[in-house]
Amino acid sequence: MMRSQAKAKKMEELFQAARKKIEAVHDKMWNSVPIIFRNAEKVAGAINALEGEDMDFYREWRSLKSGIDSMNKERWSEYDNRNFFSSEQTVHHKELERVEELVQNDQATQWDLEKAMI
Repeated sequence: MMRSQAKAKKMEELFQAARKKIEAVHDKMWNSVPIIFRNAEKVAGAINALEGEDMDFYREWRSLKSGIDSMNKERWSEYDNRNFFSSEQTVHHKELERVEELVQNDQATQWDLEKAMI
């Protein structure tokens, strides 16, 4: 558990560092310039030229997010419900879920759950 927390913290730090770099470029090249001299292409070019582990992480994150955001609801549902398991594994998983629910409702014992896990 600690390893995943450390990884999540590292990812958050990379994300925040990248955002600070991007905001600095944006503030310098966009917010501090009179409207008539603002150039969106130059700002985008400067941001795209930023380097570092944080920027690599940020670009990968944006790429994944844009891919997910572009999926319509039907396509996401189709993707999310793909059959990753064999039919035997699926049946076992559904049985395990059923027994877990029975245990939660005090209709089965912990031992029944242990047997279902095997």
